[in-house]
Amino acid sequence: MISGSALVGVTLDSRYEILTRIHTGAGATVYQGRDLQTNRLVAIKSISQHEFGKYHEAVLRFRREMQILATIHHPNIIEIYDRGETPYGITYFVMQWLNGRTLLDELDHVGQLELTRIQAILAPLCDAVAVIHQAGIIHRDLKPGNIFLSKTSEGREHVTLLDFGIAKPLFDWESDDFEISTESLAVGTPEYMSPEQCSEKDLTPASDIYSLGVVLYRMLAGRPPFIGPAQYIMARHIAGEPPPLHLRRPHLPEAVASVALRALAKDPDGRFASALDLRVAFDQALAEVDEDVIYQRVQPPETDEAGAWKRTRQMDALKPPNLGPET
Repeated sequence: MISGSALVGVTLDSRYEILTRIHTGAGATVYQGRDLQTNRLVAIKSISQHEFGKYHEAVLRFRREMQILATIHHPNIIEIYDRGETPYGITYFVMQWLNGRTLLDELDHVGQLELTRIQAILAPLCDAVAVIHQAGIIHRDLKPGNIFLSKTSEGREHVTLLDFGIAKPLFDWESDDFEISTESLAVGTPEYMSPEQCSEKDLTPASDIYSLGVVLYRMLAGRPPFIGPAQYIMARHIAGEPPPLHLRRPHLPEAVASVALRALAKDPDGRFASALDLRVAFDQALAEVDEDVIYQRVQPPETDEAGAWKRTRQMDALKPPNLGPET
């Protein structure tokens, strides 16, 4: 029996050569591979059907992610090329290989971003999220670690939204193969989860708008609004107000700060009605800005001033310990 986490050196379906393992989490593994027909590098995400008993719901989520990516197409959403299942029980899908680094890595390196660069990242990200919502999908894990920054052949920065592993449809699938019994449990990455996500309430696209607001806050402030143990963070999302942005960026124009704070409204009805409305509001706020001043205190990327913050992992009550992806 070949495990989904031990495929280096294997060629899937006589076409996709597995070169190296990138990451393993909750039964699924991402590899760098090569398409022997086109000779291009690809990313391959795989899971073994032999894991079905141990990671039953992980396999269901994997199948659903594969179907979502095969259905949704947008320049700023990771592109799926192919999918298949081997005779020895490995289900996989093949995606574009991206050169660059995640927004999380970039923020850890530079801290706060210039407003014009935030605009250049937020705009395509909002466009991608709008397409997802139009297709009846909630991403549920919008965070800097799932936003990839690469360069086009012309040298421009390109934004790609990754990882639909816990994405949830707003409507029933035609097949009941994707019925997940624990769908209502709190899943996501605590720093970026909406209040309703933290309290296991029914979700709407407004939940993703909140997560976009946290990402925006992080780009502006250099850190998320709430940090600490997972349960503390979730409680703060539910009932706590985010620290004023001027404490982290004193010269930030109020018009810009107000956009982030509206996206972070506790009541879903108080947020922007759509991702596109968030984009437009940020563009309008920037049009009023004459000067952009970045201010931040240098600090280790995974600790607060007291040295107490360690990033939480993606939360899922069904995942075995230490298998969730790093946030």
